[in-house]
Amino acid sequence: MRRALVAVLLLVALVVAGPLAGSSMAAGTEPADPPPVTVNEFFPQDRSLSDCLSALPKPGCGSEARGGMHQTAVFAALMLGLLVIGTRVVFAIRRRDAADVPDEQPQR
Repeated sequence: MRRALVAVLLLVALVVAGPLAGSSMAAGTEPADPPPVTVNEFFPQDRSLSDCLSALPKPGCGSEARGGMHQTAVFAALMLGLLVIGTRVVFAIRRRDAADVPDEQPQR
């Protein structure tokens, strides 16, 4: 019983004194590293972020860093892939339909 009482008192003392000891130590020191730079080249610096961050951004929110050759290349690759898939589907349907046609006409 005495052991449990000592453990509870020690726990209460640590809970009460823990934040007090940490706050005095943190108040007197400078941060070791400066905060990271959070500049985003896709949003203009002179406009509010809420104007440009939406599904339908307002005019003037774009950037020269958007789009370009890489975006065009990805779009072309997607269209080429869709063309290949569509061609394969058309040929498979034609092959299936040709196999379903009987060679002879049924007699009446």
